[in-house]
Amino acid sequence: MAIKKYAYAIAAMLLTQASGAFAAIVIEAPASNAVIDKSRLSVEVNGSCPKGMIMKVNATDSANKATVPVWTQCQSWGYSVQVDISGLKDGKIKLLVIQDAKRRPQSTTKTIVKNTAVVVTPPVVTPPVVTPPVVTPPVSSSGIIFGVNGHDGRTYYPMSEAEARFKILDARNLRSYRFDIDPRNFDVLDQLVVLAKKYNIILRPMAYPISTDAALLQDVAYKMAKRYANDIKVWELGNEQDYDIAGAQARINNLVAMYKGVKKASDELGANIKTTINIMACNDDDRSATARCPGDKNGAIWFLDKAKASGFNFDHISFHYYAYYSDKGYWMDKFLYQARAASVKYNTKIFFNETNCADVYQGNTDGGFPGDKACYDSVVQLLNEVKTKYADVISEVNMYELLNEPDNGGVEKHFGLMYNINSPKPNLEAVTNAAKK
Repeated sequence: MAIKKYAYAIAAMLLTQASGAFAAIVIEAPASNAVIDKSRLSVEVNGSCPKGMIMKVNATDSANKATVPVWTQCQSWGYSVQVDISGLKDGKIKLLVIQDAKRRPQSTTKTIVKNTAVVVTPPVVTPPVVTPPVVTPPVSSSGIIFGVNGHDGRTYYPMSEAEARFKILDARNLRSYRFDIDPRNFDVLDQLVVLAKKYNIILRPMAYPISTDAALLQDVAYKMAKRYANDIKVWELGNEQDYDIAGAQARINNLVAMYKGVKKASDELGANIKTTINIMACNDDDRSATARCPGDKNGAIWFLDKAKASGFNFDHISFHYYAYYSDKGYWMDKFLYQARAASVKYNTKIFFNETNCADVYQGNTDGGFPGDKACYDSVVQLLNEVKTKYADVISEVNMYELLNEPDNGGVEKHFGLMYNINSPKPNLEAVTNAAKK
């Protein structure tokens, strides 16, 4: 598989910066004399922005012919979109970005020049084909597959170090890799597919709903699933969308649209592609106005029921729970029961794909040490509990996350099992031991 779909791309960086009630938009575009290969052109737009902000990106030529608008919702890591301008006339091309168009419209433009009088075609480099032998990933003695989360393409997960990260996973028998992805970002996906085959890692991508437009979401998911039908057999749609009851139906509608796109691709190809829905541990003792599951010991199963009734016929369920060392007993039993209840009701194994020690929130940021009754011991305790009591319903465990992200806010920057690619924390060894025993 080619590492990069687009043979030639012009990079345009969109940055946002808070300014009063609005966020200013700045476009950094190519020089005005840029030469473009007309037959294979897309403008790649990446950047950072306030999480949750809706933005529209398109381009127009001198005849006011416009590209199809690309809508994107800013995630915590930013956003990435591609705008195809191959159908526009030569000459001045105006890039247009509209921020939060429905509520607080603010836009900015930048002009580039499309000139196909001279065509620059970069050399085509065919990457070596790696066809490793088919090997069944070794699992722990409990039958559970262990792995980690990552954020490929972010500042502290550069693609230049992707292979180094996969080597670490391979060496430690961490066979499952969950990562968040804009479903249109084929550049990252193409590279990870090659590495996963080379190092015998299972990819568990979580695709963000990048819009509230059902038709667009379905189309994006369809193209994503179809492109990787032979390589990625399970797609997780959305992350922690059960975060409150209010507005849950609207969020579920986005997931349903993506599900329909994946199913369409799977049915057309006979590819048997599966989908995963995600829920978090929920404190049923909470009876406040913002409680997510007041009095319901089954936790967030209400979200699964609502999604199923809305047409999201998911195949797998993923579960998130961060444990304190002191959780053993009442709290751990409460939350892991919810994972079991979901597994039993929907007759599927659980991907326990976000967990770590909650003691990080109390300042334990260095991975701890054996006997600390905090971060290190918390991880060992939780993984032992899962292996000895829940291996019948939990098939995979993914620790959050492989590397620290110093540019995150608050304690979120400290959840890595490693400070960086060369510096592990002690609890990485605890996870490695669980994966090998």
